[in-house]
Amino acid sequence: MSIESRIIEELINLIPVLAGALIALFGAGIKYLVDTRDRRKQICREKLENLMALVYQLKLWTSTVDDRYIFGRSRENISLPTDEITVIGRLYFPNLDNEISNVVYAARKYQKMAMEAGEYRLANEGKLPENYMENLSPQYGELLNTIETLTKEAQSISKRLL
Repeated sequence: MSIESRIIEELINLIPVLAGALIALFGAGIKYLVDTRDRRKQICREKLENLMALVYQLKLWTSTVDDRYIFGRSRENISLPTDEITVIGRLYFPNLDNEISNVVYAARKYQKMAMEAGEYRLANEGKLPENYMENLSPQYGELLNTIETLTKEAQSISKRLL
């Protein structure tokens, strides 16, 4: 037997080993891609939950704003969670940018209305403007509507992340 035929025989014997190695590498690559995709989905689910929790905090925030600015019952500082909402939205959910912008705008409008009512109350011996309730309801309604719109869009994203 010549050297060439022995080399060819050895190469033929290595084919199953090489095939097994290629299958193992291919399987590891697929597993890596699937794990990476699943990790990304998990992070997005967590960020979406965080985003929606912050959005729903705006409902509670309105009560705090009312107590602080309009009724003067509270002196605590009020942090508006819109900056964090905006950051999470821009980083993870750019397709929700319009809905998030609408929520932020409605929240700031509500805050402005409350601050103006508080200024009026302070300047007029504790009396609220006569049209206060007429102004409050549409502002609060607008905020709730924008939250509802964002919630619907977030639900559709959530379904894709499952």
